[in-house]
Amino acid sequence: MIKKGTQVEILCGKDKGKKGEVIEILRNKNRAKVKGINIIKKHEKTTKEKKGGIISTCLPFFNMIIKPPALVKLFLFVLLFSIL
Repeated sequence: MIKKGTQVEILCGKDKGKKGEVIEILRNKNRAKVKGINIIKKHEKTTKEKKGGIISTCLPFFNMIIKPPALVKLFLFVLLFSIL
């Protein structure tokens, strides 16, 4: 299960192979926002409340896999070769 703070690896798209940390989960759309992945630049108009300009934002992503820690990988590697 993917939770906030989980390390994930992107499976497809322009950021394929990149790793990052989940910062937000959108359960109703089955997507999650990953820190530093799928960044776009958005042009905002100046209003009374906000200053305008070019703003970088992160879009939600949905094709990702949980990246296990190094110790889990080592355990799986040893387990695999002990069976063979």
